[in-house]
Amino acid sequence: MKTMNKLFIIGILFAVLLIPSAVLAAELPDLTGHWAEGDVRELVAMGAISGYPDGTYRPQNTITRAEFSSVMGGALGLADLPNATFADTAGHWGEGRIEALVQAGVIDTALYGQNYNPNGAITREEIAMMTVRMLGTMTGATDIPFIDNDQIGAGYHGYVAEAYGRGIIRGYPDDTFRPKGNATRAEAAVMAVRALRILGMTDEVPTIVSFTADFESIFAGSTATLGWEVTGATAIAIAPNVGAVSPYGSVEVSPAATTTYTLTATNNTGSATAQVTIDVTPFGGIIPPPNGFILPPPSIASFTVDREILPQGQTATLSWEVSGVAAVTIAPGIGEVSTTGTRAVSPAETTTYTLTASNASGSVSETVKISVARQVVIQPGPGVGMDTFVFNYSQSKNYGTRKDLQVGTDKHIGMHFTARALLQYDLSSIPQNAVIVSADLSLYQHRNVDGEAFNVSAHQIITPWDYLMATWNNQPHYAKTALGTKSVTPGVTQWVSWNIRSLVQDWVSGSTDNHGLVLKKANELAYTQYSAIFFSSRADSPGVRPRLDITYYLP
Repeated sequence: MKTMNKLFIIGILFAVLLIPSAVLAAELPDLTGHWAEGDVRELVAMGAISGYPDGTYRPQNTITRAEFSSVMGGALGLADLPNATFADTAGHWGEGRIEALVQAGVIDTALYGQNYNPNGAITREEIAMMTVRMLGTMTGATDIPFIDNDQIGAGYHGYVAEAYGRGIIRGYPDDTFRPKGNATRAEAAVMAVRALRILGMTDEVPTIVSFTADFESIFAGSTATLGWEVTGATAIAIAPNVGAVSPYGSVEVSPAATTTYTLTATNNTGSATAQVTIDVTPFGGIIPPPNGFILPPPSIASFTVDREILPQGQTATLSWEVSGVAAVTIAPGIGEVSTTGTRAVSPAETTTYTLTASNASGSVSETVKISVARQVVIQPGPGVGMDTFVFNYSQSKNYGTRKDLQVGTDKHIGMHFTARALLQYDLSSIPQNAVIVSADLSLYQHRNVDGEAFNVSAHQIITPWDYLMATWNNQPHYAKTALGTKSVTPGVTQWVSWNIRSLVQDWVSGSTDNHGLVLKKANELAYTQYSAIFFSSRADSPGVRPRLDITYYLP
């Protein structure tokens, strides 16, 4: 394809990204410093795209499925086709271009059903699908390194893996891909350009953005890390002894002698190369200069962990970087490591990890601490401890063991019923020096009589009292300020929870006496002829009994 024809196709490709009245915007000031600036400005310089009439590009604006379909159709030079596979594209301005993509196999119709929703914002996983199918071939890639890959829709996993492996898509700095996120004008343009470069439709050989080594001079037996980033390549390889690699990444090398590494990136247009040389000096062959030679001690640039508080059984990642010639170890349980790297750890208890870097001139150390959080569920059985039901009938008390814990009010034959619940949990199993991360008091609402919505409030009991002897109205047995209120909806089965972390911390440390909690209707005097009663399962099933879920760690 001649250059003029290629530029014509690219012009069609990106025209849809602009509003009809778009004019050339040479400066596009809102791109300055933007992550997509380089790719977009390259296209501007080619005359392929322009900005809005006010001279901006608006890279964060979203793009619809119809607009991106026009992008893809223009890239492939497809003629519009009549008829519509999708029910909702008939008569739409993009009908012909969308149908052309369907017939060319660029749109995977099995992922949409009867409707394409042409005016809806296209997602990042949809762009991955269309750009991969535009290339026409699959490499069989399966690696998806993003931490949110479980959010990728059914049928899209292969396309996302392929687009990642071929350098069309990348993750965000937090290692997510956000597959359901709406694609922006910047993202759509950059991903489409990357696919065009792979096809060789931009008259551009691959771009080697970077190819570096963290150490260009090492002692024999030490390691250096090669890092690279390439765009627009169908194949990338590093020689000697590394082989095929992905469009961006890193690899550790330990050459026995001074070595020049060559990265070669190719596409349908041509190839590009870059080189880095790592000088290797035999450690035992150093000849000191006349004024003496002093090997500088190593330096620990960083030693960190991504999660300082870790739930029991889960993993955290240690990361480190050491400068200078050094033997590096991490204790406990890891041993010798390279000068830079990461390691996943899953300590069974709170652990302090120590990194030590040493050479003939001395050693340095850094530590990081991972506090392992333990989880405990306190859920006594019916009639155990102080998990009990309290009932007030016409200002007289009635305490007893019932099938349900009840909270609320009722009015029957002119008399006012009041039901409250008393809960007290034994926290003696938790060490006094424990740091409480979370504490949730949860009750399961399994039925609600008659149908009035109301709020249930939780109160700290602040004085000791005998629930078998005391009346509700003759002593200040609970605090005036509620710990929190929760809405109760009639006819709903649900867990209702209160966050009482601060109170549990005070109970465990001993700064506040543990006399338990009272649950009551927020306004017991506001009642009608209808019942407003919350029933929490008491004996039917242990799995839904009132519970206190606590997560803590020992400092």
